[in-house]
Amino acid sequence: MSRAILLAALLVLAAPAGAAVAAGMTEADLLGKDPGNQAAYSCFSRHYDAAHLQSHPKQNVTDMRVFVESTYNAESDSHRDDYLTIGMNFRTLKREFRVDGGCSMEDGKLTCGGDCGGGGTFAVETADKGSIMVAIPDGAPVYDPASNDEPPDGAAFGTDDKLFKLDRVDLKQRDPLMSDDDRTAIYGKTETAK
Repeated sequence: MSRAILLAALLVLAAPAGAAVAAGMTEADLLGKDPGNQAAYSCFSRHYDAAHLQSHPKQNVTDMRVFVESTYNAESDSHRDDYLTIGMNFRTLKREFRVDGGCSMEDGKLTCGGDCGGGGTFAVETADKGSIMVAIPDGAPVYDPASNDEPPDGAAFGTDDKLFKLDRVDLKQRDPLMSDDDRTAIYGKTETAK
């Protein structure tokens, strides 16, 4: 079975009731508006409460945040270059870890390759209005944005960390995931959003 078919089946089977994956995500779905030929940004987030984690004991992710940066590229087939930064917390660790990578929009989904050594791929599709499904079927190596050290034990995706439904949030809520260049483009200054 091809990876694309397996991923599609995983998204449909694992989506919670009422969160069916919509057919064919567009840049407007991902960014919350038609970006035209302008740079655009969006953010998504989810906190998993104690009840959810108790019912999913092999899920190690307690919180996940996604920052999407999309820029116009006339030479790209989709005319956009998308880059995702995913921040997450794990059960036994207080600090945030990340996965990030460049993405391409094909056949109604965003497929991304991890930048961190060792690769790993993840995909994003529309779940419903204002929500996305992030699929990380084979896990991905994570890094600590505050350190060059190898991530400690516990900083890894669990066997139940394959599919995440995240809801759109205000850009200011994901400010820590942004680079100084992103802050300047969004807010017109390099200061953190207030």
